[in-house]
Amino acid sequence: MKNPQSQKMNRIWLTAALVFSIISLAISALHAQLLPADKIRNDFSALLQRTAVDPRPSIQSFRTDSVLIEKGYFYSEAAEKVPLLIYKPLSNKIKKLPVVICLH
Repeated sequence: MKNPQSQKMNRIWLTAALVFSIISLAISALHAQLLPADKIRNDFSALLQRTAVDPRPSIQSFRTDSVLIEKGYFYSEAAEKVPLLIYKPLSNKIKKLPVVICLH
């Protein structure tokens, strides 16, 4: 007769093996049901499609001694107003300048 400790360990290993087998079968079943890449690509593309909206931009310009400041907004969707703020140097001495884009 086996001792109770040994029987308990055997049950634990048997349970672990059973759980592992069930998970393996579930994963292989999911893997077998994958959709074609073209269908996934087309469905994802359809999710990203947005209706075209007139941006209706509104921009005001202000001049200081060194920069032109343009402040305003445009619509990215029918009820989604996107603010903008642009600083342009008045001097043409520097050809390349850094750009900072802030999104929220």
